[in-house]
Amino acid sequence: MVPQQIVSREAIQTFLAAAALGFAVWLAAPWLVDRREPWDADWPFYSASLVLGGMAVTWWQPKQSAATYVGVWLGQVAALALLPAHAGGWLPLGAITTGVGSLFALFGALLGNRLRRFSWE
Repeated sequence: MVPQQIVSREAIQTFLAAAALGFAVWLAAPWLVDRREPWDADWPFYSASLVLGGMAVTWWQPKQSAATYVGVWLGQVAALALLPAHAGGWLPLGAITTGVGSLFALFGALLGNRLRRFSWE
């Protein structure tokens, strides 16, 4: 009997790329926008970076919107947990707010899927 693969290779690749994106937004914010937390920057840094990043990830790996959302979210949570500037006991609240903020990446992923289908038809 051959074991079935539960998660596709594309979903894993999408998740990892999206997690790197979510982490990178937090890692780069102090240098790009002079704010420790990207959502404290002037609009539209946080939302635009997640929308455009979500679009890019799903343009590369179409039909993986859920993996994009979860990856971006967990990448941001990892940044909150691992980057030294974000210590202080705010991780539970940060996990919730980044989950809501990651909806920008989900919107970008859905938009990227739609644009990719439209451009190939």
